[in-house]
Amino acid sequence: MKFPCLAPTQLFANWFFNLKTLAISGLAFLALMTFFTGCCTDSNTSVGTLPKGWVLIPAKGKSFQMGQEFPGRRWTYTFPAHLVSFTYNFAVAATQVTQSQYQEVTGRNPTKHPGDEQRPIDNVSWFDAVLYCNALSQHDGLHPVYTYSQVVKNSTNNEIAGLPDLAIDIKQNGYRLLTSAEYEYLVRAGTTTAWFFGDSNADQNLATNFAWCNRNARDKTTHPVGQLKPNQFGVYDITGNLWMWCNDWYDGPYPATAQVDPIGPASGQERIARGGAFKNDVNHERSGYHWQWPPTTHNFEVGFRIARTVE
Repeated sequence: MKFPCLAPTQLFANWFFNLKTLAISGLAFLALMTFFTGCCTDSNTSVGTLPKGWVLIPAKGKSFQMGQEFPGRRWTYTFPAHLVSFTYNFAVAATQVTQSQYQEVTGRNPTKHPGDEQRPIDNVSWFDAVLYCNALSQHDGLHPVYTYSQVVKNSTNNEIAGLPDLAIDIKQNGYRLLTSAEYEYLVRAGTTTAWFFGDSNADQNLATNFAWCNRNARDKTTHPVGQLKPNQFGVYDITGNLWMWCNDWYDGPYPATAQVDPIGPASGQERIARGGAFKNDVNHERSGYHWQWPPTTHNFEVGFRIARTVE
């Protein structure tokens, strides 16, 4: 597979900002230029050494029960429970993408929670997250997971409105969002309880050890990443602080049959996000829970973390 080829100047004109009016760092410029000029590179699935701050998630050959219905709390479809298996391992950044990291690659920081650039990036659409992943992949010499023919902008606000002909190949070695199944496997970390830290209503008090939620984020804002305890896989803020965009479309209930390497529905109107945010109660941070927004959404409670497939 090859990444769709457009003239670098055409792609450049469709990016987040105008270089004539915004000075960006050398790394941001390099990342963007390698993204534009490297779009015709042949793909492969080789992987290099994982960067510092990443966690290898042993999923290959493993199965888990995905989904859980919560009686009396059917806010979204998180059921039926079904068996999910993986034929590959994956790696994930131990922390959510920070404002500093996002600005280093894109040259901008659209956060609604200023004051500390080690807070997770928020107010970015699903499309913004995808373009960040591709730019970072090209900068690191990896092969993009996301392919598309062009970047379509909204003429009113200049935000990204669509990526026509979008295809997602998670078997490439570049950076990407987690699938919804990967996220639930990651947050559960071998547990089968409502939360990875407990199962009863009394256990909700334990949430503040791991997650920024309405019980401890009294200032009603995000907090710098990695300040609380990680889950059993060693991943920080896997619940709380911000919702995290996932790759999958949302399309109602899960399939009832066993799934292997699921990537979600082929189409939809909204993309799934997981984990809950600083303003949510602990019920939103249950391991099986998710919410969903249109991919154009910019929200002060939604960010993302990045992952890679490791064969």
